[in-house]
Amino acid sequence: FIYTIVMPISMDEVGQRLAKSKWNKRLIFQFNGGSGIGYRQGKQRAKRVIARQWQQLSDGYAVISSSGNKTSYTYNMLLAEDTARRVKKQFISLYGEPLYTVGIGGSGGGLAQYLIAQNSTGILDGLIPLYSYPDMITQTTYALDCDLLNNYFTFRAKKKSRWLDWHKRQSVEGMNALNNFPQRTGYLQPVNQIMSGFVPSLPSGNSECINGYFGLSSFINNPRQGFLRDLFHPDVVKDVNWSFWQDLVSVLGKDKQGFGLSTWDNIGVQYGLLALKENAITVDEFIDLNSKIGSWKPQIEMKEEHILLPFGRKMPLWLSLWGNQNITEVTEGIANRHGGSINAMRAAYRSGQVFIGKVTLPVIDVRHYLEDDLDMHHVSASFFSRLRITEQNGHSDNHVIWISNKDYNPAVLGFKVMDEWLLSLRNNPNLSTVEAKPKDLSDQCFSAKGEVLFQGKNSWDGQWNNKSEGGCQKIFPMFSTSRIQAGSTWSGDMFKCQLMSVTRAIAQGMYEPVNMDIYQQKLEKIFPDGVCDYNQIDLGRPSDL
Repeated sequence: FIYTIVMPISMDEVGQRLAKSKWNKRLIFQFNGGSGIGYRQGKQRAKRVIARQWQQLSDGYAVISSSGNKTSYTYNMLLAEDTARRVKKQFISLYGEPLYTVGIGGSGGGLAQYLIAQNSTGILDGLIPLYSYPDMITQTTYALDCDLLNNYFTFRAKKKSRWLDWHKRQSVEGMNALNNFPQRTGYLQPVNQIMSGFVPSLPSGNSECINGYFGLSSFINNPRQGFLRDLFHPDVVKDVNWSFWQDLVSVLGKDKQGFGLSTWDNIGVQYGLLALKENAITVDEFIDLNSKIGSWKPQIEMKEEHILLPFGRKMPLWLSLWGNQNITEVTEGIANRHGGSINAMRAAYRSGQVFIGKVTLPVIDVRHYLEDDLDMHHVSASFFSRLRITEQNGHSDNHVIWISNKDYNPAVLGFKVMDEWLLSLRNNPNLSTVEAKPKDLSDQCFSAKGEVLFQGKNSWDGQWNNKSEGGCQKIFPMFSTSRIQAGSTWSGDMFKCQLMSVTRAIAQGMYEPVNMDIYQQKLEKIFPDGVCDYNQIDLGRPSDL
C-alpha cells in the first residue's frame, strides 16, 4: 500500500526531510471510507490528505494516511491494522514519538477506528469517527436485505399498488423512505418491468435502501460482479471471485468450490413483524412478503448482472434491477431462505472483524443528520456502537455522540476537546479514561449555526434504549433497519438467530395484538424450522469470546 506523511514546516525548511519546527507534537491518523472488495493497491493523493486536514495542519498537527486504510480498497481489518501500525512506525522513525495519535475518518474510516482500537494497542489513543458504523460485516446483515425487499415490492408482491406508499415500505425496511423523492436511476424501473412482462411505471418515491445501498448486493455479494470497472486484464477477471467475502477468505474460510464463506443469513427472519404488530401492514401482506422475499442464491449459482453500456461509456448500468437474477425463485408459493456459515461467523468474531464494544479509549462519534437526504449514513449506527460498548464494559462513559445539522461541522471542535481529554490522560497516568474526560463533555446536538440545542446523558434517549424521547431525538429522529423491524435487537450484531416453533411463538404472544392462530399452517410452511427468537444469543458468536 501507498502511505503519506504530512509535516507542517517553515519556508526555510523546505527540502529538509526531517524538519519539524512547526509540529505541535500531535499526530492525526487519517482514515478514509468507501466500499471496496480488495485486489487493489489503491491511490493516495497527498493534496487530498492535506485538504481534508488543512485546519489541523495549520494548527501544527502532523498527519499520516495510507491507501491500506481506505475502505474503498479493502475491509480486511487485520490488513488495515497491520498497515496502520507500519505507517505509524515509519513516522516515529523519522520524527519521534508524538504526544498522542488521534484517528479521524468517515464511514468506513470511522468503523476502521472502532475495530483497530478494539483489536490493538499502540496505534490510536483517541477516536473521532465520522458517519460511522460499528463494522462492515454486521452492516451487511441488513444492507443485503434492501435489494430483496425492493425486488419483492417491485416484482413479487401480490398487490404491488399497496407498496406505492413509501412510508409503508419504511415500516418494513426500517431505514427512512419518502414519497415524491426522486431516484437517480429511476428510469431503470420501467426498463426492468418491461423486460419482466409488467406494465412500466416510474417510481413514486425513494428510500435509503435505494438511495444509499442500490447495487451493494451485486458489488459485495456476487463473485461475478465485484470488479465493476475495467481495471484488470480479462483473464484476471475470469479467474477471480470478486466479492467482499473473497477478500476475507484468509479470515472467514472458503467452501469446497473455493468461494469465500458468507456470514449473511435470513433463516427464520420475519420481515415486517413490527409493522404487522403496529397495524402498518395487514396479515395477508405479512404472509405474502415472507413467502416470496427469498434470499441470495449460493455464490456458485450467481451470474453477472446484465449491463447496458450506452454511448460507449465504460461505467456499467445494471439492467437487472435489485439483483433479481440472483435471488431464489418462488416455487409453490415459497422462495427459499439462505443460511450463513456459522464457522465464518465465529471466525469473524475471533479475527476482530466484528465490533463487540471492547474499546476503552476516548471516543467522540460525530455525524451530520442526513436522514432527510436518504443518505446511507444513518443516525442509528452510532447507537449500535453505543449499545455494544455498554454491553461489553457496563457503561459507555468514554463514548460521546455529537450530531449536527448538515450546515455545521463540529469536527474542528472535536479536535479541541479531544486534545484536552488526551493531554489530561497523558499528564495524569493514574486517571482512567472516564476520570480524565472533560467535565462539560457530553452527548449533544447542534443547530445549523453551531448552537448546542440539547446536551446531556438523556438527550438521545428513544426507542433504541426503550426510553422516552430526549431533546435531540425529537429534533433529529432516527430510523431503524429491516432486522430491527423483524424483531431483532438495536445493537445489530445478530448474525444467526436461534429458532422457536411457530406454535410456541404464537403461544408466547410474539404477534400480539394480532391473532395469528388461523395463519399457523401458512407460517409453518414459510418457516418449517421455526422463527427467530431474538431473546436468545447469537448462534454465530463464540461462547468463549
